[in-house]
Amino acid sequence: MMDNYSLVNEDDSTKVDILKRDFSINDFLEDEYTRNILEEDFSKRVNKIDDDIIDYYKYFISYNCDSSILSKDDKGIKYCKLLKLIHKNISKDYNIQILYKNPNIVNHLLEKYELKFHELNNN
Repeated sequence: MMDNYSLVNEDDSTKVDILKRDFSINDFLEDEYTRNILEEDFSKRVNKIDDDIIDYYKYFISYNCDSSILSKDDKGIKYCKLLKLIHKNISKDYNIQILYKNPNIVNHLLEKYELKFHELNNN
């Protein structure tokens, strides 16, 4: 019976097709749950870059320790400033693939989408 049909019960590939076709990044960012997932993933990626930058900075200092400005940075103050400068200039690039890899985490959005679709078609 068609009344029991729900997008939530569809297979993952169908859900992903619907998400790709009918949802934008803004839809995911407007929803608190999916926004938190995307923000957390972004933060993890940036933190990994931070570690790489700090390692490179330390490597650079070790080869340039005769420079008076770098030799005085034994507490890491300069690389903290460097990281802050970099963070100010990073544009957020969200990886929505993490939502597509596990479309069940967006079932609540599919339910809202489905309700809105039924409301529009019944009016």
